[in-house]
Amino acid sequence: MGKKRQHSDDEGSTKDIENSDAGASSGEESDFEKDLVNVDFEFFDPKPIDFHAMKRLLISSFGDDNEEFNISELVDLILEQNTIGSTVKVDGDDDPYAFMTVLNMNVHKDKQVIKQIR
Repeated sequence: MGKKRQHSDDEGSTKDIENSDAGASSGEESDFEKDLVNVDFEFFDPKPIDFHAMKRLLISSFGDDNEEFNISELVDLILEQNTIGSTVKVDGDDDPYAFMTVLNMNVHKDKQVIKQIR
């Protein structure tokens, strides 16, 4: 279903113009609404129980390059600084859906995994 907006012409009068998505009909829109899923995300500090899930996430993120360095050591570094970063979990699931963190590469420059990444 299109949205209406007002358009004014050169003479100052206004008229309603219906905006419609190309090819979108009311049947397609109702199908779209049926596909919506409500998800509650929760944010936590990284915990040792998240090790395997975070490792899987990193392996999938790096693709074939994950063999170039030690992913387990990288996850260990992330978990050591458990007050920096967050894991994102779906309500009712123990495995992280995503995570975010920061590693200071100067502080950890002597770690083998950081040498491999550089």
